[in-house]
Amino acid sequence: MNLKSLRIENFKAFGKNPRAIPIKPITLVFGSNSAGKSSLLHSLLWLNHAVSRGETDVYHPTLSGQSVNLGGFKSCLNRNTIADHLKYSIEVEHSNLKFKDIEKPRWIDSISRFTLTFVVRRPSKDQIPRLSAFKILGDDIELLTAWSSAKDKRGEFSSKINFEHPAMPFTSSADDVCKEQLASINSHGAYDLQADDFLPRRMELNFLSELLVVVDSNSNFKRHLSFLVKEFPSGMIGLFADLSSMIRGIQYLPPLRVIPDRSMDIRSCELPGWRSLGKRPELLDKVNGTLKLLKFE
Repeated sequence: MNLKSLRIENFKAFGKNPRAIPIKPITLVFGSNSAGKSSLLHSLLWLNHAVSRGETDVYHPTLSGQSVNLGGFKSCLNRNTIADHLKYSIEVEHSNLKFKDIEKPRWIDSISRFTLTFVVRRPSKDQIPRLSAFKILGDDIELLTAWSSAKDKRGEFSSKINFEHPAMPFTSSADDVCKEQLASINSHGAYDLQADDFLPRRMELNFLSELLVVVDSNSNFKRHLSFLVKEFPSGMIGLFADLSSMIRGIQYLPPLRVIPDRSMDIRSCELPGWRSLGKRPELLDKVNGTLKLLKFE
């Protein structure tokens, strides 16, 4: 996992004003009782399950099995707010992007840091919660905004893009005709996006046939349209693929505990952390000795 930081809103202990949580290749979580340690770990378990399986109403996450019960979507919501949604912001450095299956377009290299912010909510009381909106920011500047209405099928999104983002080729070279056409693209929903599991895997520019008519009379717009048809969606799909891969790569080391063999809930758990200390007394002594030497603020 090469995520830089994570912000969580309305997930259990996390309310409306989350702070950035730095993420390292190995992240240890310490804190007093009720400090939010479990909420942080559970939020990562939920995130991994949602992106890996496309399921948002989660009870037993894939990584933890029966050892963790999130209680479903409603139980994940912060009880001190009236919010009906979960919100995540995930930050990744450009240097950690792989673009394994897609050739990385040049405009991606002009951005040093990307942020994905997304919201999951129920379209209505009777429906399954789903990804309802998301944004991609490049160096803290909005790049792509996408949304799904209650009428849309699950995994379908409309979108608009920020043509004035510094990474875009339009900021200095677009003439009046180009600017008019770019504004028209956003007014109709620039791209249709389609997700199979959670994040989009396909991205198609809307009203392409109408835009091709303009190309015949404006060579400048032809160059910009080529960017919108090929380079921009290719970069975004590659970014979504890398983010999905990083989130799927989250690994979970459960709490190291001494669990009695008579515990029926844990007897069926295959995670080694639940049993390791009870089976190896010498390991328990070493862990306790190390903890005594540590000083926590």
